[in-house]
Amino acid sequence: MWVRALGIAACLTLCGSAAIAQGEPQRLLRFPDIHGKQVVFSYAGDLWIASTDGGAARQLTSGPGLELFAKFSPDGKWIAFTGQYGGDEQVYLIPAAGGAPRQLTFYPARGPLGTRSGYDNQVTGWKPDGSAVLFRSFQDVSLNTESKLYTVTVDDSQVQPLPMARAGNGVYSPDGKRLLFSPLFRDFRTWKRYQGGWAPDLYIADPSAQKLTRITGTPRTERDPMWTEAGIQYLSDQDGHMNLYLTDEQGGAPRKLTDFKQDGAEFASADAKGNVVLQYNAGLMLYDISTGKVRPLDITVPTQDLNRLPRLVKGSKNIEGGALSPDGQHVLVVARGDVFVMQGNRLGAVVNLTHSPSAHDREAAWSPDGRTIAYISDASGDEELWVVPASGGAARQVTKSGGNRYYRPSWSPDGKRLAVLDREGTLFSVDVASGERRKVGSTGAWYIRQYEWSPDSRYIAYAELQPNDMRMVRIWDSRDGANRPVTDPSYDSGEPVWSPDRRYLAFLSVRDVNLLISETEWNFAAARQTRPYLLALQKDAPNPFPAGVPVGRGGEEPVSKADKPLSVEFDGLEERVIPVPVDKDNYRDLSFGPGFSLMFRISDAPRFEADGPQTSTLFLLPFGATKPNRVTGDLVGYDVDRKRQTILLFQGRDDLRVAGFGPAGLAGDAQRLDLERIVMRVDPPQEWAAIFNEAWRLYRDYFYDPGMHGHDWQAARERYRALLPALGNRADLNYLISHMIGDLNVSHAFVDGGDDGLPPRPDIGLLGARFALDKATGLWRITRIFAGDRADPLYRSPLNSVGNEARVGEYLLSIDGVPLNATTNPYQALMGKANQVVEVGLGPSATVERRLLVKTLRTETLLIRHEQRLAAQRLVDEMSGGRIGYVHITDMTGAGLSEFVKEWYGQLRKDGVIIDIRGNTGGNVSRMILERLLRPAFTRGFVRGLQHPQTYPWGGYTQVFTGEMAMLINENTMSDGDTMAWTFKQTQRGRLIGKRTWGGVVGTGDLGPLLDGGHIAVPQYALAGPKGEWIIEGEGVTPDIEVDFDQPALRGEPDAQLVAAIRDLQSRIKGTPGNLGTPQPYPIKP
Repeated sequence: MWVRALGIAACLTLCGSAAIAQGEPQRLLRFPDIHGKQVVFSYAGDLWIASTDGGAARQLTSGPGLELFAKFSPDGKWIAFTGQYGGDEQVYLIPAAGGAPRQLTFYPARGPLGTRSGYDNQVTGWKPDGSAVLFRSFQDVSLNTESKLYTVTVDDSQVQPLPMARAGNGVYSPDGKRLLFSPLFRDFRTWKRYQGGWAPDLYIADPSAQKLTRITGTPRTERDPMWTEAGIQYLSDQDGHMNLYLTDEQGGAPRKLTDFKQDGAEFASADAKGNVVLQYNAGLMLYDISTGKVRPLDITVPTQDLNRLPRLVKGSKNIEGGALSPDGQHVLVVARGDVFVMQGNRLGAVVNLTHSPSAHDREAAWSPDGRTIAYISDASGDEELWVVPASGGAARQVTKSGGNRYYRPSWSPDGKRLAVLDREGTLFSVDVASGERRKVGSTGAWYIRQYEWSPDSRYIAYAELQPNDMRMVRIWDSRDGANRPVTDPSYDSGEPVWSPDRRYLAFLSVRDVNLLISETEWNFAAARQTRPYLLALQKDAPNPFPAGVPVGRGGEEPVSKADKPLSVEFDGLEERVIPVPVDKDNYRDLSFGPGFSLMFRISDAPRFEADGPQTSTLFLLPFGATKPNRVTGDLVGYDVDRKRQTILLFQGRDDLRVAGFGPAGLAGDAQRLDLERIVMRVDPPQEWAAIFNEAWRLYRDYFYDPGMHGHDWQAARERYRALLPALGNRADLNYLISHMIGDLNVSHAFVDGGDDGLPPRPDIGLLGARFALDKATGLWRITRIFAGDRADPLYRSPLNSVGNEARVGEYLLSIDGVPLNATTNPYQALMGKANQVVEVGLGPSATVERRLLVKTLRTETLLIRHEQRLAAQRLVDEMSGGRIGYVHITDMTGAGLSEFVKEWYGQLRKDGVIIDIRGNTGGNVSRMILERLLRPAFTRGFVRGLQHPQTYPWGGYTQVFTGEMAMLINENTMSDGDTMAWTFKQTQRGRLIGKRTWGGVVGTGDLGPLLDGGHIAVPQYALAGPKGEWIIEGEGVTPDIEVDFDQPALRGEPDAQLVAAIRDLQSRIKGTPGNLGTPQPYPIKP
């Protein structure tokens, strides 16, 4: 895709020499198509048309969103494309000569999708007679890793699915009777030289003969199918780079037409004769079928480049953090890469202290005197520690270490030093004046950022992660460099904080566990098991929470402040631990509050699939008290001033509030900061360059292999950075970064989001049904209603609830009083009505006979998944006579785990069970599921008065499955799905059936947002086998029994892979292994 060895001048010469000669900058031209002497393409999300002879392009569209995937009609008079005029992706039509676009499709597009998933409703071609547009859509699939092909008629917008069960990109044969396509879809994945199970091959589908013919079969990717008078053309990276190939209808003797050696092409498209235009580097190339040569198209784009012009943006959309000034009068806010200061009482100015459009400033902290702010910035080109006067002025770079990434600067109380953590989890003390770094120790992980200076600036207490995955608190002495553990390493301990009088170190620890009993099986879960503790730092320090009446003056400071600095007496310190007299709970954010008190947040127990950040309640516990006082709730964090008289409350990422504070709690209502006042001027090209550099550094710093898979990562940076001037919008930047990280040939290398400037989604309500226009009446007939599950709100079907049943065959006549007819699509009437109650008018004719009030859905994905599951369960029951169970697991997150728990326990006494992880998109719960699948049944239990035998222990959902097992996998069984398949295969508990899996097990963590809120996933967590050997990655897991899915499905046969699993189990089930039987004769004892 991108030039490797050539310099930028050579690259631009190759891609557009005429443009350079005329002084025009090179543009990133994407998704081209060709018809005769014309090419159409996208630049900066708009469509342009130009001559194949080069020259200036003419703009066709200028919508508020993106216009992509343009395809000429067979006669060249029309262009179909995917557009976002209404906020989501729909198929549109526009005259090639220019004019107003006309919308053809209306079912709400899925999205916004990650860069790697592409776009919904992607136009791929036309029917040869020009009557309909061919497009790829997610509308009838439950996952974003599969799609189907559809046609939509030009004259009346009727959508018809093609008969292939799944399909990515595809085109019609010249006679319109067959289709060239791939069943798999990964065109937007930039994992280069990939050869796992998801590598697509190309097929010819003959719907009349219900036959598929595979015409390619290399280990790598074949994509962008084209069927022309010259034969079948496509792109393949079988030689390491995407090149153009030509073959016949049998796939025989493919011939390589191009020889790109630096990198490859993509998004190729052909005209009827076989001339091919393709995207290469930042420009377009044309393969001339008559000469067999490829040349660059020297096209200039006379654009205003509005997306590249400076503009004002609201910082409130990208709040990264905040902190209260030591005097409690001001708040610093980090927003979109700049550091701002504003008054806490909503008055005064909002001052941008760093105003750095080309840098990402983050993690800011006030100095103890409030005069200086420390922060992390990449303004120098790398992550360093900086300081800036709080009143405004020039910033100063403190560290000059280079090649590192820092976190959480923390000032010493004397203002002379900063504690800071680096990317490896090494903790440093940095001299603010000189920038000299002094190693303190290691927290053991880059994400363990729990450290605090002592009030006299001598010590740092911090938490260190141990090999047993528990934290231990240590204290570092800046005078002699001694570093000592102060808590028992057998227990998890962290979040150390010093008391203002230097007598105590408070911390959180799990010492007396709190076990819950599961309601689904005889097992435990630990929750609400943390307590606060104190360490008495001097041997004579009293217990501030003694039994009975507190010693000293009640309600006041229990010990006098020291007149001189107190040293930590380490001898016996670990034994001078004082439990704080509160119940075990989920404590976090421990600190000391006003009037000698402890402050902490208590959150609910963590749960799967929680919406948004976990909120909590803030409490204050005075010394000597045994019951904490509630301060306020619904928090995600807090900060207090130096005197502990003002508090900053974080009630959401963009909801910061300030209140007075004292021993009794809040002094009045908290005032919400007007974050809308944070406005900044951004220069997109500068910001894109900063984001690009940040993405490159995050891979340098956190990619699991420090050797970068043998690639010269510095050279990669220079090569791709040279193409930044070609970008037309934010989406282009994600595309560029995707290809850079794609060079590493690794899974989970993704970049998404950012300030794309796209219009809001239309939020269309859905009814859990399908409709078709009855041409005879001009009315919309209901053709299908999803059954859903009336007992489970997750799978509710709006038109199939008790008392609100619609019927297939009825007409949908109106929605909220808006009549539906040939000119008003139901989805137009449902715009803006997602998750709302609407009135639908129904009837057998044009007259409304009844009206239903139903609550719409925002997506039908779960209903589609449920329908697929029900169909599979019916097939298994029918073929096995009810002896075999079926469990489908969509992913390895909380959603998939919930599916498993809901379906697994009710089928334990089946003689066999099929675990279906086809399409499983991964997560991290496979181990939990496998532990339950693979439990051995060592014993039986027979209980007098209990009519059914058990496996020990008895009762409830404690039983172990004793039958035979099989697991279904396919090409898009991914990530933790890969892991589950591999592990299951090692156990030999049953057979894997289906197709080889994706092969991606180098996972990612959350490294925080990019400058404008975008997200980049860095493959950081690499999975290996028990001996440290690399497994699965780039290959996938091979099934024990390989079974094709697509050909039988085209013939209308039941799910062939599922049928194979049923037959496999039937062949292995001997007797009734699910029946625990009866005991041997009871003993006769003397």
